[in-house]
Amino acid sequence: MTGIKFGNIHSDTLGLSWLGVFTLSPPTVVTKYVNIPGRNGSLDYSQALTGYVVYENRDITMEFELETESNDEYIEKISKVMNLLHGQRMMVIEDIEPDYQWDCRLNVEDDRKSRRHSVVTITGTAYPYKRKTADTVVEETVTGVTTEITCDNLAEPVIPTIETSASMQIKFGSKIFNVQEGTHTLDILFMAGENVLTVTGPGTIKITYREGSL
Repeated sequence: MTGIKFGNIHSDTLGLSWLGVFTLSPPTVVTKYVNIPGRNGSLDYSQALTGYVVYENRDITMEFELETESNDEYIEKISKVMNLLHGQRMMVIEDIEPDYQWDCRLNVEDDRKSRRHSVVTITGTAYPYKRKTADTVVEETVTGVTTEITCDNLAEPVIPTIETSASMQIKFGSKIFNVQEGTHTLDILFMAGENVLTVTGPGTIKITYREGSL
């Protein structure tokens, strides 16, 4: 049965039947405007710190049905759901979109309709981007000849981890880095779309990053 995974816990194992409700609030842009006396309009400093748009957290709402045969069974099951999920920060993954996860702080509410039927609403305060459940890894063997390596990225800006098997020169835009063998975190920020690294030096280079989408 299609459901939702909370961390390592699937909704089915909690006796929760997903009602197909998974709603998201739109991503709200974090803005900063400054009014200057005598100036038409205001100055927009929303991207002054980062150079790109940032967003507030988003609200997620999920609805499930909880069926029980007795009051004792109801108390046992809803207590289990509360104990495992309420107030916890977890990765939330829909079965219908298994390659992405939401980083959420969860809240559980129960609207008991009858002795046998309850609607359990689980809400979450989520990081604005859904991130892939696995890293994106780009690995290439380069020679002394300059090599261009293109790394495709989704919407969220991300700093990659770069591992080199030998000394290499890495160019990204106007920035040039001379690195030794090892794992490096450089002043490189991948934006949405194609990001091109120009690499010189014999050896293997592995670029690892986690992509995120709104």
